[in-house]
Amino acid sequence: MFVESDTYYDPQAFILSPHNVIEISKEIVKGQDYINATKKGCLKGLSLVENALFEGKLLNDKKEESWIEILKTDMESIPTNESEFIESILPTIDKKKILLSEYGL
Repeated sequence: MFVESDTYYDPQAFILSPHNVIEISKEIVKGQDYINATKKGCLKGLSLVENALFEGKLLNDKKEESWIEILKTDMESIPTNESEFIESILPTIDKKKILLSEYGL
């Protein structure tokens, strides 16, 4: 009940509403691996928010508008292939803070 009453005012409540969770889940299960599934779910969530803003189903906060495109561009730039994603992230990891061998890397 709380989520449903807040879906117009709060993007988190909007995304967590049962209808949108189901729509995002449908995309996640289409993924071939964890990275692909996560990317599909995130892009679907952004699409739902973008459409809701356009249709007036979600309160539009002008200072947040630029973030949709930033997040979409960032998500689309992530390699769809899990191995490619791991290879792109490895150089950015502080090897003093994580033991990659514990993860088979």
